[in-house]
Amino acid sequence: MSTIDLAIDELHKGFKALNNRIFGGQLPLPAILVQNQGNRTRNILGWCTVDKIWVDDAKTIQRYEINITAEFLNRPLPEIMETLLHEMVHLYCNVNDIKDTSRKGGYHNKRFKAEAERVGLTVTFDKSIGWAYTALKPETEELILGLGLNPDAFKIRRKTWGDDEDGEEGDGKRKKGVQKVWRCPTEGCENHTSVIKAKRGKALDVICGKCMQKFVYVEIDPEEEED
Repeated sequence: MSTIDLAIDELHKGFKALNNRIFGGQLPLPAILVQNQGNRTRNILGWCTVDKIWVDDAKTIQRYEINITAEFLNRPLPEIMETLLHEMVHLYCNVNDIKDTSRKGGYHNKRFKAEAERVGLTVTFDKSIGWAYTALKPETEELILGLGLNPDAFKIRRKTWGDDEDGEEGDGKRKKGVQKVWRCPTEGCENHTSVIKAKRGKALDVICGKCMQKFVYVEIDPEEEED
């Protein structure tokens, strides 16, 4: 079994276990994928589709999609499962007709906060994007570590735009003044220059209210931004 096969297998095991242990087995099985983020979803950790975008020809099978971004697949097991759990909250809200975001998806409201906290996530408020930052509660991380999932399934990732031409990462040294932020990925969108400061260990799942693209995680050099 290849490492990618193993990763997808562990994601399915994780989904099944979390669905049974936390959601009472209520969630429908989505298409669980590992795929690259592309230009539309650059530098986000994962997503859950609002609609059932996977169907058979007769449309008797219809599934939502949960994706874990290939460029960020080589993270510690608890972080991968936190991303999965965050997206499972969105899936739960979709299935139960709970409007968990507003402002065209750009603001996580108190309904999302309530559901996320109910399933074992801590949620941090930001005045611009609402209750969008999530992290595992200690007891939730303990539960995840006790599921018997294989952390070695998440050892590799897809090369990203930040890798050098030889396919190796740089020396890991950051330029002085480099900022970690989330922002709209669409050049020309009036929100492209607006940024949200990234918080350590907290993912963000926000859609731009203007162009409807997901905010992406980027590292920007203020000096280069001025060029």
